[in-house]
Amino acid sequence: MKQNNSIIETIFGVPVYISEKFNLNKETINFLKNHEYKHNSLGNRMSTNRNVLEAKECKVLKQFLQRQLDYYFHEVCDVVDELEIYITESWINMNSQGQMHDMHIHPNSIISGVYYFGEKTDCPISYIRPYYDLLFGSAFDLSYKQSNKYNTISDDFNNLLHKTILSPSKTQHAVPPNESQNTRYSLAYNSFVKGAFGQPKSANVLYLSSVL
Repeated sequence: MKQNNSIIETIFGVPVYISEKFNLNKETINFLKNHEYKHNSLGNRMSTNRNVLEAKECKVLKQFLQRQLDYYFHEVCDVVDELEIYITESWINMNSQGQMHDMHIHPNSIISGVYYFGEKTDCPISYIRPYYDLLFGSAFDLSYKQSNKYNTISDDFNNLLHKTILSPSKTQHAVPPNESQNTRYSLAYNSFVKGAFGQPKSANVLYLSSVL
C-alpha cells in the first residue's frame, strides 16, 4: 500500500537502449543473410565472418549503428566526449525454428548491440539479472505477488525489425527457442573505447588507442 507523500527512486539501473528504425534495402539484407554459418556452443549458428560491418555493402548501416552507439555512450551514460567508442567485431546470428541462444555475456567489450533484420519472429532477447544482484541478495528465494522492475530476475525485449538494442556488455542475456517458422536473423556487435581513462589525482590514468 502506497504511503501518503512517499517517493520511490531507482538506483543502479542498467539502461537498455532501443533505437529508431533504420530500414535496409533488399540487396543489403541478402548480403547479410548469405554468409557462411557454423554451429556454436550457445545453441544457434553464427557467421564465420566476425567483421561483417567492414564490408562495403554495410557502410551506411555501420554509420547508423555508430551514431546509436555514440548517443548511448555519451548522452545516455554521460561518458565524457574525450573518450571515443568504436565497433570492434560484428557477426550474424541465425536461429532456425527450435534453435536458441544460451545465457552469456560479451567479454572484452564495453557496450554490445544487436540489430534485427529479415522476417518477423516472436523470439525475444531476454536479459537476466545476476544472482548476486537480486533485490535481497542471492541468499534469499522469496515469492512475490507480481513481478516488477525491482524484484524481476529477467526482462524480455521483442525483436523489433530494423532497430538496434544496446546494453552494457556485462549484462547477461539469452534467446529462447525460436517457435516461429521464420528464421531469426540478427547482427551482433561489440565495442571498445580509446582515449584517457581515470583521474590524474588518483594516479590511475590509462591511455588506450585503437588497435584496428
